[in-house]
Amino acid sequence: MTDETGSESPAEKPVVREPEPPEPRILPAEAAEAIKKLPPEDQRVIETTITALAWGPTSNPIAQKMTSAHIDKVLDLQTQDMKFGYDDRRHARDRSTLVFLVGLIVVVVLILTLAILNRETILQWIIPALLGAVGGFGGGYGWANRGRG
Repeated sequence: MTDETGSESPAEKPVVREPEPPEPRILPAEAAEAIKKLPPEDQRVIETTITALAWGPTSNPIAQKMTSAHIDKVLDLQTQDMKFGYDDRRHARDRSTLVFLVGLIVVVVLILTLAILNRETILQWIIPALLGAVGGFGGGYGWANRGRG
């Protein structure tokens, strides 16, 4: 049928459809058939997950913008942090040593004071206790460091 202009009407034109390209096979046929048996929402979730896995991990946009200057800055900050950590440990050791020395001076002054005042009974009780404490400290220190030799 032709219209007044002599051309065919749109109803008479044959519809030509291009064939759809085949979907890429990510899964084996058995797995694809099993997914088709699932509810539509589950199918969509699984297909999205599989597609994401097939594309691989995405990189961090910040990591893509890093330059050697950024890396140098990170290394400088890490070095500075290590130095501060070392200084903190050194000050803690210094504090512990100071406490130990003050305690030792107090004990020596106490023993000398008692010796000068002729308090032999107190000295007979204190000196073995202090020797036991020193021996226990030395033994504990040796036990802790026995494997470091």
